Amino acid sequence: MADVLVVEDNPVNQKLVSAILTREGMSFRCAEHGGIALAMLGEERFRIVIMDIMMPIMDGHAAVRAMRADERFRHLPVIALTANNDPDEPARCLASGCSMFMTKPFRREELLAGLRRLMLPAAVAAG
Repeated sequence: MADVLVVEDNPVNQKLVSAILTREGMSFRCAEHGGIALAMLGEERFRIVIMDIMMPIMDGHAAVRAMRADERFRHLPVIALTANNDPDEPARCLASGCSMFMTKPFRREELLAGLRRLMLPAAVAAG
């Protein structure tokens, strides 16, 4: 079981998030789009997903909707990340089933606070 599934098509953003997670001692795997993420979710357990919203092939909205349609992933926390500064985007992300919304560029502290807040209930339930 890995802690985090990072779904991000941009290699620079993958490296940035990976560096933050590594520094915090979190295990993670990366997927380049939502379709790969769904396949990985079927093969391995994760405690949380960091989902880029704007990706080719399968975007974050479609991937999260597919996750929520599957009972196994209905309650898996998802942090949406996007560079889209449209004021309606946070509502769209939450309507898709995301647990939390963050805009890029994000602050390291903001991401870590979100991870801790969303992963805590899963840790309490498992313990």
